[in-house]
Amino acid sequence: MKYHLLLLGFCLSLSSIAQIKVQSPTIHYVSNWDLEEVKSIALGEKILFQQNCSPGLPENITNGVVFFENVYLEEERISVTITFKDTVVVGLTFHLKAKQYHVLSELGFEEIIGNTTTSKKSWTSTYIQDGITSVIVADRKKIVVVQSYNDREGG
Repeated sequence: MKYHLLLLGFCLSLSSIAQIKVQSPTIHYVSNWDLEEVKSIALGEKILFQQNCSPGLPENITNGVVFFENVYLEEERISVTITFKDTVVVGLTFHLKAKQYHVLSELGFEEIIGNTTTSKKSWTSTYIQDGITSVIVADRKKIVVVQSYNDREGG
């Protein structure tokens, strides 16, 4: 009996692991875009993303991840990932070089405060405001800002 329960538990754990899925970008979009245009996109906004850069993909993207490689703030170039679900923006990720820390203020992070931890010349900061969780992760080479809805608040 113990053997059957152990086998059942093992099978259930494999089943739950199989359900974890990392969604890679649907489209790697290489285009010049202004950061002000990206900042106008808000979490929860309904957007029908129309693409014409990848002939093998549908013209209208309602679900998926779109990676924009060339987003400019004056001379600074960053990358942005936008995650859609049923035409709703559910996630924004900003990819910066470590020396572009000043761009954080353009994204609405005037001061790096919050739950900050430091380890081996890297740091993480977490902000929760208006039902949106923002996590900033940085090391010597890069800074990544991930914004998504906080499911525990109001949702």
